[in-house]
Amino acid sequence: WGDGYNPTHPDFMWQPLANTPSRRDYENPHIGANYQKIVDEILSLAIEKPEPNQPTSATRFELSGSWEIKDNRPDEPTVIDVVVDTVAKVSKVTICVDVEHTYVGDLQGTLIDPSGAKRVFKKYRVYGSQKNLSNKCWNVAGFDGHDTNGTWKIEWRDNAGQDSGRVTRILMRVNDPEDTN
Repeated sequence: WGDGYNPTHPDFMWQPLANTPSRRDYENPHIGANYQKIVDEILSLAIEKPEPNQPTSATRFELSGSWEIKDNRPDEPTVIDVVVDTVAKVSKVTICVDVEHTYVGDLQGTLIDPSGAKRVFKKYRVYGSQKNLSNKCWNVAGFDGHDTNGTWKIEWRDNAGQDSGRVTRILMRVNDPEDTN
């Protein structure tokens, strides 16, 4: 190592000849033999490892049907069950819907996870007198770290009279890496 090693350099491991053909082994006689062991221990702690049973691809649940939303019956929501059989922790949930309704401002949509935690994703009076929702999607915050496994519920309430409608499609995406919503 001779004149190439500088113990006063801010990076004591600095080796100006390290990448030359004669020094590709990165051996430094001034560092103890435990150096590689220490580096391996630090790297094993620094590199995040996925938890077991985490989904590696999109987890999507789609239902089609005709679920009537009771007009002006906020105390009697239409409940749609989505059964999730994937064991993981939630990092992102997106709900997409098709709703046929003559005045979508009357509606409120709520997502309930298997533990009972609730989050409103479509607020009452939003979208006003607009008719219908076609492939309308919302990112639903507040479920990070919750378990995915179990029955999720999507509740729809109609909070005003004279307009009727129904849900015709639900798409729920959980931890979907391709989800751009």
